[in-house]
Amino acid sequence: MYMFCDRSITRRRIGITSRSVDVHAIANHETVANALQSMANRMRTGVSASEALDDELTNMAVDHNAFASLIGADVSHASTPTELEQHAAHHRSQHLMEYDVHVHTAQARASAKVLTAAPVVFLAVMMVGSASLRTRLTHSPALLTAVIVGLALNALARRWMTRLIAHATHIDSHEQALTEIHQLVSVALSAGHTITDALLEAHAKCDSHGKELLDMPAQHLTSGGTLAESLSMMSSDSRLRSLARVLQDSQRHGTPVAQLAEQLTTTAHSVRRKIIDERIRRLPVRLAAPLIAGVLPAFILLAVIPLVAASMGSFDVAPRNL
Repeated sequence: MYMFCDRSITRRRIGITSRSVDVHAIANHETVANALQSMANRMRTGVSASEALDDELTNMAVDHNAFASLIGADVSHASTPTELEQHAAHHRSQHLMEYDVHVHTAQARASAKVLTAAPVVFLAVMMVGSASLRTRLTHSPALLTAVIVGLALNALARRWMTRLIAHATHIDSHEQALTEIHQLVSVALSAGHTITDALLEAHAKCDSHGKELLDMPAQHLTSGGTLAESLSMMSSDSRLRSLARVLQDSQRHGTPVAQLAEQLTTTAHSVRRKIIDERIRRLPVRLAAPLIAGVLPAFILLAVIPLVAASMGSFDVAPRNL
């Protein structure tokens, strides 16, 4: 199950319900970023977006249906090479972040495997090398029950640890919506839209969670309210505060659109990474519970008790040989 720990963005985009992150998703994001950049370069030579996409799908050594689903949303939301490059930058950031998360959770995943495999291996080695232990397991219901309970605890502990590791890298729908909002606003600004139009366009293209976050500011803008008032409304929401501050600063200081778009993308990923970093740092403390409640009792039941039983069997056999 630990193999599902890093599959959040890619699986979400291709219609799979799981939101964990996996090393396979890293390759997909990198592939998509290169494809989008190549499409942007081809569009600058006069090739249409659909033709450039067909050429990329023909040249890519990946599953075309999955790749088309993954990249289709980017193409449908982009009409200029600059927009495609913004999407490419987004996927590169995703690639780097997910790879970094995968590396930082590698020790926890390896520990979960080793700590739960060790008592089982130890028991198997003792059973192979000790005839007395095999005999006692056959004739002692108490010892057999202890081994069965130990195996159950061991499996439960491994499942528990795996779920904790997966939760540390899990991106829920609201966190995903924040990244999507930042990205859509960034792409709209790169296409030459004003901040007002970019917010309305992001509201129109977001999924249900993103629409919910932008409902009040978008309705205020639609009803004739000022952008400053809408940004103040966004600032009152802790989830949109970082986006609102970036847009407010750009209004005050006249930040160029290209720089603003890049700043929005960076902000989106820094917020997302901060959430995951906090969870990863808490992971060692949270893993203490399955270690104490599951792995340690399983080790006693699968290794210590059988070892004692095998030693007692050896003493039982010794007097008969005298």
